[in-house]
Amino acid sequence: MTMHRSAKPQHEALSKVSLQHDKSAPSGELTRDFLHIAEDFLRKRCITEGCAYLDAQQMLWDDLDLLRPHGTEVLFVLAQWIDAGYRDASLIQGILDKVDLETRRHLDVVGFLRLRLVEAFVSLAAEDLDRTLEILDTVLRLDTELLGSEARSVAYFWKGRTHRRKAEYPEAIKDLRTARKLAAKRPDSQVYIAVIQIQEAWAAFQLGEEEAATALYDEAEKVLAHSDHWVARANIESARGRMVRRRGDYTRSLQHFRQAIAWYENKDPNHANLARALTNLAFVKRLVALQLRKQINAAARQRAATGASRSGSQQPLYRKQKKLYESAVEDLARAKAITEQHGHPLNYATAVLTSGHLHLDEGELQIADADASEALRTAVSTKSNLLMARAITLQALIENAYVEEAIGSPDEFPERAERAKRKCLEAISIAQRMQSRRLLLHAQLALGAVAANNFFHDYDQLRDCIAAATDLLAPGEADYVIEEVNALKEKLFASQAGESSLAPWLLKAYEGNSLQAILHDFSQLLVTQLWMQEQKRVLRVARLLSTSPKKVRRLLLKS
Repeated sequence: MTMHRSAKPQHEALSKVSLQHDKSAPSGELTRDFLHIAEDFLRKRCITEGCAYLDAQQMLWDDLDLLRPHGTEVLFVLAQWIDAGYRDASLIQGILDKVDLETRRHLDVVGFLRLRLVEAFVSLAAEDLDRTLEILDTVLRLDTELLGSEARSVAYFWKGRTHRRKAEYPEAIKDLRTARKLAAKRPDSQVYIAVIQIQEAWAAFQLGEEEAATALYDEAEKVLAHSDHWVARANIESARGRMVRRRGDYTRSLQHFRQAIAWYENKDPNHANLARALTNLAFVKRLVALQLRKQINAAARQRAATGASRSGSQQPLYRKQKKLYESAVEDLARAKAITEQHGHPLNYATAVLTSGHLHLDEGELQIADADASEALRTAVSTKSNLLMARAITLQALIENAYVEEAIGSPDEFPERAERAKRKCLEAISIAQRMQSRRLLLHAQLALGAVAANNFFHDYDQLRDCIAAATDLLAPGEADYVIEEVNALKEKLFASQAGESSLAPWLLKAYEGNSLQAILHDFSQLLVTQLWMQEQKRVLRVARLLSTSPKKVRRLLLKS
């Protein structure tokens, strides 16, 4: 692509005139020149040149009068540039603060609609998602063709992103596709369309459409490959980090997030999106640390079983796990500082939630509970159902940890156990209303853990949770949720192994099923148990059962 090289000659003469602020030229003519150049740089996402041009033209918009010719057009272009990475939303907010009721009354219809679009963007930047949708819905209902296809495309783009932030993915895809269709009416909008595709891809991925998401990312990445739109390229890297994490490839996931962080920092060392990438990086470090802990615990169990003395061979694993934990804490501290700087409560709360999970892993339950409560308060104040369900699920896991680890007075265990169950059911209800597969999966896994705890021993409910969670798994999903599902299956298997006979359980669980169905389900359970016992070595399980590795893998995928 040669968009940067081609844009400069096209505007060279105009830039020289505008940069000099020719006093002899009418202000309307200067403004039209400014809009022509700024919009073209924006459409092609020539970020470095565009930002430099805006800085040089600051006199045109520093004391902007919306009632002057092209006033609202300049404001709308500025809002789009801020969305693309120029300065921050406080610049626009400063202009809006000066817009009084009298000015609003004297704006023509198109000018008023542009003003409302800018106000919607400021609400989106401040993470006031409900207000953003309210404004954009009103504008799009009032306008048919007055704003033109480009402005309507931007409106649908912002609306789709708002739905995405609210985890309303089908609505997000619908609006983003409309934005793409409108943008395509201009032949020079390929880069802008690529930016839209990045948002659409993430919504598709969240709906389990990984193949479609990958194709959209690949197409967008090809268009942006030679651009200096570091934020958009970093967004793709960050998304790929999440995608490969879902496949259980934590090493590549860390690589993607580190590349995303480098590109965000290339634009701004405190870029707002950097906080999300740091939080995601910390979460993956947590997952790697948990894997190391399992290795350490497995080695300890083996020593206990064989009576072997403790050796120093596990010390490197201990040190690596501790380093990962400390590094994740540092990443989250930086993420929280960035979100506070930008006034982004949802991203701040996401970092706090990840911190809560880290503290829960380390057995620091009081700190974890404080984190979960803080995240829940933010969820309530911002009316974020997604954040609310995640915070409530974490609270349930913390309550369950008190029961499982027998921490505190035994008199408190019944109340804690019941509270954990209620919170799981509340999270499930929210997730079902939102139709969020992954959110519901986490809540079902938490309920399964609570059902199997030392207070309830409710293996019927555990079995139901395993079935529900298994149904919610997407094809190709192989991250920590698979391990959590298998851990619940292991608890179920252990509970049945302790009985004198499996017959009562089989009759209860499979009443009305054929013998073939019973044997198939038992085979899945047996293979899963052996796979966990043999440290996930498929070939070893196949040899133990005198069957093919292919059949073992097939049963594991279905389990």
